[in-house]
This record gives sequence, C-alpha cells and structure tokens, in this order.
Amino acid sequence: IPGPEACFAAPVMKAVEACGPVNLPVYTDGVFTSGPLYQIFLFIGLIEMLTTYPKFVEEQWKGGGITIENAGSYALGLQFLPKDPAKVKEMKLKELNNGRLAMMAFAGIAAQSAVTGNMSFPWT
Repeated sequence: IPGPEACFAAPVMKAVEACGPVNLPVYTDGVFTSGPLYQIFLFIGLIEMLTTYPKFVEEQWKGGGITIENAGSYALGLQFLPKDPAKVKEMKLKELNNGRLAMMAFAGIAAQSAVTGNMSFPWT
C-alpha cells in the first residue's frame, strides 16, 4: 500500500494520526490526496460487498432473506457441529462467548497500552 514514510514508521497506536485521513480523497492542486487507510477501507468494503451480495441473492431465492439467525454465516464448518439441535445451540453459544472474551481481551490490551503510555503496543 503506498503512503508516506511517517505512516509506516509510526507506532501502532499513533498510525492513524501519522497515516492521514480515512475520509474521501481531497482534490487539491490537480491531485487527489488521501491516506493509505482509505485504500484499506475501500478494499474491505469491496470484499464485504462481494461476499454479502451473493448470500443475499441466494437467501432471496429461497424466500427467507437475511435474518438475525443467518447474518454473517457462510456455512463454514457446519459438518463439525453435533447432530443434536440442543448441542448445536450450546456450541454456537460457546463460540459467541469465546468471541466476546477475545474482544474484551483486546480492548484491555489497548486500554493498558494507552494508560501506561506504551504506544508501541503490542510488539515491544
């Protein structure tokens, strides 16, 4: 990803400030200027659209549409689920709680880094 040298040399917690704007490119003096984070944002948006639209169309043909129960599910690993519906529900709850714990752990790491002033988190 092209971008200013200061962006790549900055500590992780200061990267957003060093990399420049995430917003739409600005046309100034005959050139578009924006930070490299804008390119990452566009790439992630493209991947989201390319993976969600086929699922939306598939669900519409089945008549169900995207619901709370199937949103974000791409049927990966369904062969590993137990056959008993109660056990399936239990496994889904365990996976949901595991994801929540991981998010809380990462938030704790980021908060500790910000509070202690160690802005080179997490590599040093």
